[in-house]
Amino acid sequence: MSPANVLVIEDNQEYVEFLRRHVTLPPGYQWIWAADTRSGLLQALEGDPTLVLLDLSLPDVEGLDFLRTLRERGCYAPVILLTPRGEEPMALRGLRLGVRDVLLKPFTAEEMAKAIYAALQEERLASAQDDLVRRLAAANAELERALGDLQMLQEISKEITSLLDPEAVLARVVEAAVRVADAEEGYLLMCNEEGDELYLRAAQNLRKETAASFRVPVEDSVAGQVVRKGEPLILTGNGEDSLIEIKPGLLVRSLVAVPLKARGRTMGVLAIDNLVSARTFGERELNLLQTLADYAVIAITNARLYAEASLSLDRQVSEMAALHRISHELSHQADVEALSRRILQQVFRPLRAEAGAVGWLTAEGYLSWVVEGEP
Repeated sequence: MSPANVLVIEDNQEYVEFLRRHVTLPPGYQWIWAADTRSGLLQALEGDPTLVLLDLSLPDVEGLDFLRTLRERGCYAPVILLTPRGEEPMALRGLRLGVRDVLLKPFTAEEMAKAIYAALQEERLASAQDDLVRRLAAANAELERALGDLQMLQEISKEITSLLDPEAVLARVVEAAVRVADAEEGYLLMCNEEGDELYLRAAQNLRKETAASFRVPVEDSVAGQVVRKGEPLILTGNGEDSLIEIKPGLLVRSLVAVPLKARGRTMGVLAIDNLVSARTFGERELNLLQTLADYAVIAITNARLYAEASLSLDRQVSEMAALHRISHELSHQADVEALSRRILQQVFRPLRAEAGAVGWLTAEGYLSWVVEGEP
């Protein structure tokens, strides 16, 4: 770590030599010198001093005017004003301008050392306080953003998990992913039955020609890597012109992709990217995306269970209707054989049967069979 600078702007070489020989700076500080306002301004702007010792009686510019120039040019380091005796009114004007301390010439080494140590200590405390305020402000901003993310995810969760159409669920998940992560594009890929390819199920802001042909192999693709490893992925191109190939014809600057997992098996990938913007993604975007992926899996599962339950209910209704028709015909049909064939026809469709038989117990005590269809 390079030492901090204490800048002395003083044209009197006797005072310069006095400071150099008799005043020791605290550890980590060093003197830098300027004999006039021109070199003093250059050192103040380029040397980034922690403290400035400024002679009030400079030959080329009045000291307080030079102090105003320092502030106007962006040098806000604390200043100790060095002034001859008899110039106390001028020194008071300096205090009104924000000078940290005033030392009357001639001064002792002890007086100078005490003034320097006090100014540096006050500056360290002020710097630590400013740093604490900045950190608290950053922490509050992060907390507010986290609370905003949580509220937004709760709203999205309610909406997504209430949808029963799988296509609507996937489209809403991708739309939400792009919005919460402030990304340019988003897409959701699902594995085919063989598990060797990913195909597009939902997209946001993808070009039509890209979406129409969006299929990538699991074995050799960025999305396939997420499926193979079952872990999320953050990628950023190295350099302004470095891009990431998602598929032939789709190059992006940055990407986040997370797996869609159900019962330990990766069933798909949710991804967002930036094609034009150089803004990168981080842990926040990854965590948001993973939460949305979990919502998607829950919603997809709910939609599948609902579809299965609806199908089962339809089948039960059909079977009950068939039984009702059979019951009705039993009470009105006298021809046993015709009735048997009618019963079999009614039960074939709901049971998906191709052949069957009905046996009737005759008066003689044996079974008489009526067969329908090809067994």
